[in-house]
Amino acid sequence: MATPMSFGRRIAEIADTRPEEAAVVLLDGAEPVEALTWRELSNRSDQAARAFARRGVRKGSFIGISFPNSLEHYVAALGAWKVGACAMPVRPDVPERERAALLAVRTPDLMVGEWPAACPTLGPVDFAAALDAEPVEPLPDVISCPGRATTSGGTTGLPKLIVDHRPWALVPGEYSASKVARIGFGYRQRQLVVGALYHTVGFFFSHRGLFEEHTLYVMRRFDPGAALAAIERHDIHFTVAVPTMLRRMMRHPAVHTTDLSSIQAVLHTGGSCPPEVKRFWIDRLGPQKVFESYGSTESAGSATCRGDEWLARPGTVGRGSPDCEIRILDEEGRPCPPGVVGEIYFATPGPPPFHYLGEHRPRTAPDGSVSIGDLGKLDEDGYLYIIDRRTDMIVMGGVNVYASEVEAALLEHPDVADAVVIGIADPEWGRRVHALLVADGRRPTDADILRHCRERLAAPKVPKSFEWLPALPRDDVGKIRRSELVAAREASERSA
Repeated sequence: MATPMSFGRRIAEIADTRPEEAAVVLLDGAEPVEALTWRELSNRSDQAARAFARRGVRKGSFIGISFPNSLEHYVAALGAWKVGACAMPVRPDVPERERAALLAVRTPDLMVGEWPAACPTLGPVDFAAALDAEPVEPLPDVISCPGRATTSGGTTGLPKLIVDHRPWALVPGEYSASKVARIGFGYRQRQLVVGALYHTVGFFFSHRGLFEEHTLYVMRRFDPGAALAAIERHDIHFTVAVPTMLRRMMRHPAVHTTDLSSIQAVLHTGGSCPPEVKRFWIDRLGPQKVFESYGSTESAGSATCRGDEWLARPGTVGRGSPDCEIRILDEEGRPCPPGVVGEIYFATPGPPPFHYLGEHRPRTAPDGSVSIGDLGKLDEDGYLYIIDRRTDMIVMGGVNVYASEVEAALLEHPDVADAVVIGIADPEWGRRVHALLVADGRRPTDADILRHCRERLAAPKVPKSFEWLPALPRDDVGKIRRSELVAAREASERSA
């Protein structure tokens, strides 16, 4: 059996064989503005490791990385691993209250990037100067364990830190060989990174890509037209996007004229994908090039689905990966039969590969399987269908209303660009279904929206109230804090 290799050693190995080839290319729109060759990436991350070590960072230390999408982000993460530390990517522009709450969970031993000095800090200028001052000589090879700690507030906003405590090492070629058929991730691809690097999707897949000799084309900030142009211009093979991004690309006029023939796989994850968006990309690229991965930041388990599987079973997110059994349990922890909605639990060999720092604790069944809080059902063949997050379910007049189902119906309206559904406290209904909408050009009347919903939804699921906004407060990867939206509207109604 091959021995796993550290990420630092792997980058050095690639640098020896492909020293002058591009490893990471930073894009402003679709235009390259900066790049690092494999030799430069290896050397600069050696310098970063030396700089970290001189500041007391050791194996097991936490290094916070608060750069935006940039070359420095990759140099800092690889430098952290080369010194045996745990890389902790964080959002650069996080509000002060949330920043303070996160630092109360775990203050990094060193912060690199743009956060204020709440802990030992190397800002952008200091970090660049430290690299220039450090020798290139690498440190002795070491495998970080843990190697990654990801911040998450989910939809609640309560900060937690998810620590992946597996050794941060892989066998070259093994990951891509196991994933190419399941999610389209292959060896030596050109990968377009459209998501924010503080989020687990962008961070995880781009670093796994480097390990498998991907050339990364990293967008400073997602723009749908620029993403399409970048695919054509740079002959992109693989990209990972959240459904919100795919929807925006679908609605861009250039989607019909851009040459997308280089694409080998588009993988979407991080939320429910509206059926019309899924069908569009299957029609545009072909069913064997569209993949979906359902899982969690925790890496507690996963299901995957290719476009042809989805066409045969519309709405499915696929079946569990080879090392993951998916179980549906009711409120008493009993297995649900096929077709019955319950809470989704992942069962994998051995203990969970993660632990939390902070107040959050995972829901765990007596058999050790772990829930991440979603509701779903299995069909007779073991294909999983997601219904909603347990915390997003609205109980209105004793009826369970799944927000994702109502949102999907609203997004079918041609004049609705975005939608989120929440439950607001109501003296008559307990919770009433309230829709926040963004118009796509012409704003339809509420009567028009009501008629549209009544054609698609049972009466209890039709929103009782509507609210039109210029935009929804989504973050860079399309996430939205429903609890904050609910709290603000309930406070406004109490004061009225």
